[in-house]
Amino acid sequence: MKGIVYIAGPMTVGIREENLSKGLTAGEKIWQLGFGPFVPHLAFFYNDTFPHSWEEWLEYDEMIIKSACCAVFRVEGASKGADREVEFAKANDIPVFFSIDIFEAWAKTYTGTNETNKTQFWGNAGMYD
Repeated sequence: MKGIVYIAGPMTVGIREENLSKGLTAGEKIWQLGFGPFVPHLAFFYNDTFPHSWEEWLEYDEMIIKSACCAVFRVEGASKGADREVEFAKANDIPVFFSIDIFEAWAKTYTGTNETNKTQFWGNAGMYD
């Protein structure tokens, strides 16, 4: 695996099972491109047994994004949490993608470090659109 990609998307707005399916589907696409997906939607199961607040989960997610992830992939759909995760990633110079096609093109150039890949070839064009 080339790196870990955080899957940001709706979780609590809408139908839980559909949100889970969208998150896992995005994660599988990322997996097929050679990256390890971190799918926070699976925390549904953890939270069912050991409930934590929305804010606690976002703090946890931000820790994962900053310490472990080479990129964030944003699944479509309204989500205050996912929007916050996107802004957090941008503030920490972690690339954010809204299109699997753009992610795939970036993935072909990824050499293992964000320092060499955040501006080389991509700059800020395309990955935040």
